[in-house]
Amino acid sequence: MSDIKILAHRGGLLNAPENTVKSFELAFENGADGIECDVRLSKDGQFVLVHDENLKRISGENKLISQLTLSELKKKKVFEKEPIADIYDLFEVLIKYPDKECYLEICFDNIEKLFILANEILKADLHNRIYLLFFSNSNFPKNFKIKKKDVKLSIMPVLPLKIVEKAEKFHADNICIGWVNLFMARELFMILSKIFRLKNQIQTADEKNIFVSGGVANRYEEVDFFLNLGVRAIWTDDVPFVRQYIIDH
Repeated sequence: MSDIKILAHRGGLLNAPENTVKSFELAFENGADGIECDVRLSKDGQFVLVHDENLKRISGENKLISQLTLSELKKKKVFEKEPIADIYDLFEVLIKYPDKECYLEICFDNIEKLFILANEILKADLHNRIYLLFFSNSNFPKNFKIKKKDVKLSIMPVLPLKIVEKAEKFHADNICIGWVNLFMARELFMILSKIFRLKNQIQTADEKNIFVSGGVANRYEEVDFFLNLGVRAIWTDDVPFVRQYIIDH
C-alpha cells in the first residue's frame, strides 16, 4: 500500500490553519505527496487562497473576498494565527519542495483570469506539478486544454457517474471523487457508488491511465472505503492519521 499517495485537503485543515503557507509546509513535512487549496479573486483581481467567498468563518469579519484588495486581505489572519496566502506564496512553497504537487481548485468564473492564472503557472515552471481543479458542472471552458495543453487539469464529478467520460470531455489529466461537506453527502455518495458501479469505473480509468483520487477521508472506515474502490490517492484533512494508517496496513 506504500504506493498510495496522500493529498492534504486545504493543506490539512485539522493540522494547521487551512490554505496557509504553514499548512502546506506542515503537510509536506508530515508526509503528504500533494496539497489542495482554493483560489479566489480579490477586489483588485489578485489570486488569493481562500475557500469561502466570505471571511466570516476564518477571520470573523463579514466581508466578501471580492470586496477587499490583496493588501487588505494580507493583513487578515486565518483563525487569528496565520496570514492569508496568495498564489505566489504557494509557488514559493512548491519550489521549496520540488517533489510535491498541488491541486488548485478554481473558485471564480472569470475565464480571462483563468488563462492569466495558467500563464503564471507556466511562467513559474510549475505546470507539471499544479493541477487546476474544477467541478464537472462548473463553467470551466471545455476547450481550455486545447489552448493550454501544458497545464494539467483535474475534474471533480458531482456524482460518481460516467467519471471517465467526464474526464475525457474536458481532456482532464486525472479525476477526484468523493463527497462534499453537506448533510448526508457521504452516505449518499457511498450508496450511489454501488448503484453506478464506481469500482468498475475506476478500473476503466486505470486502463486508460487516468489517475483517480478519493476523499475527504478522516476516519478508518472512510480510508478503507476509497482503498477498496481502487483509488491511487487519498484526500484527507489529517495527514499524520492517514499516513500512519497506510504504514500499518
